[in-house]
Amino acid sequence: MTILTPLTPDTVLEVPDANLFVETLNDGGVLINDQNMNTFYLVELCVRYLIAHSDMSAKGIADYLYKYVKDWNRGYGDEEPPFEEDEFFRNVSFQFDNEAPVIRAKTIIRDDRQALIGKDLNKFMSSIDIKAPLIEGLISHGELVMFFAPSGIGKSSFTQSLCVYASAGKPVFELYEVPQPIKCLYLNFEMADVEVGVRFESMFEALGVDSKNFELDSLLDFDITREQDRLRLFNTIQLKKPDIVVLDPLEAMHHKDENSASEMALVIKPLRELAHMFNCGIIIVHHTGAPRYDNHGRMLPKRIRGSSVVEDKMDNVIEIIETDNPNTKRLHFTKTRSVITTRRQDPLFDFDWNTYLVKLSNDADMRERYAALSVERHRKIEPLLKLLAKGLSTRQIADYVDVNQSTIVRWKTGIREPSEEHIQKLTKMLQESDA
Repeated sequence: MTILTPLTPDTVLEVPDANLFVETLNDGGVLINDQNMNTFYLVELCVRYLIAHSDMSAKGIADYLYKYVKDWNRGYGDEEPPFEEDEFFRNVSFQFDNEAPVIRAKTIIRDDRQALIGKDLNKFMSSIDIKAPLIEGLISHGELVMFFAPSGIGKSSFTQSLCVYASAGKPVFELYEVPQPIKCLYLNFEMADVEVGVRFESMFEALGVDSKNFELDSLLDFDITREQDRLRLFNTIQLKKPDIVVLDPLEAMHHKDENSASEMALVIKPLRELAHMFNCGIIIVHHTGAPRYDNHGRMLPKRIRGSSVVEDKMDNVIEIIETDNPNTKRLHFTKTRSVITTRRQDPLFDFDWNTYLVKLSNDADMRERYAALSVERHRKIEPLLKLLAKGLSTRQIADYVDVNQSTIVRWKTGIREPSEEHIQKLTKMLQESDA
């Protein structure tokens, strides 16, 4: 029975023993903050332990664990927990609803011992080279990464180019370093085989490299929520043993309601399991949602289409954004968990129609204009960064400015920008802290 089998009372799940549970809670700061450690994996182990050994409710488990999770980053001087509180409680509640009936069923207890499948924590950690991301600044082992944009912007072009650069061991988009050539598997769920094949042939020819580390396949009429299709994908990855798997696009690999959190969780969960099981990076291509506006009629930043659970389950989320040049796009990180990036400095890339490759933009004037925008965005949060550097917590700052703590996190990461009124409050707080 594989981990991809739907949960039933006979399903065997990884449940840690007491020593492993205590070790995870006590050493979370070390385990979580090293690059490429997947926080979801460790939290899931702790949740399963409490489900198996207590009669606590989902809320009780979340309340208990979050006290420890909040401390997991402090060994590195970071006051922010690895999860926002609302996100953490949603994840625990969903896991509890799906797994409690299985874990608490007597049929999973074999010889009065907790059954372990896969790797224990030490083996899991030792299997990951935490010093060697797959593509520096984009993706690491065991991660889910999403590229999203409206239709026609070039989502597929970016991920196709990524595969070609990475499999050749060359800097991806001429910017993101690849420590060594890596094996890429591009799974096409939508485009015609001939069209995709011609694109890749042109890109490899333009780089002057062979495609020995690259494989392409089409999985049409595919649904990740069907058991036979999950096993089909499992067997494909097991056979090919890729370092990176690209799934293009998300909408063509399921028939669920994209706006339903519970249904989309069924789509994403098997992908996370595959990333954990094979220690590979999985890149998903997706669309943006409909335009959103605030109370003043101003357009809000685009978000990925469908339920927020999709973004919650990603490690890194990257938006492809249009510029005033139709051939130039910029990348903006709307979420990161492991890669180190300056999200207020969005790099610009050109699309080469002759080779289909995405390359670092050589338009000096455009780079200068967008650099000025980045400087302006940085100016708005500079008081916040200085307050954090002085040791103030996001909670202290949020209370002073009169916003939610999550808003402070979004300002820091560049997902949102503070208003002039909030900038003035941050500046005043900084002045008072210097007095």
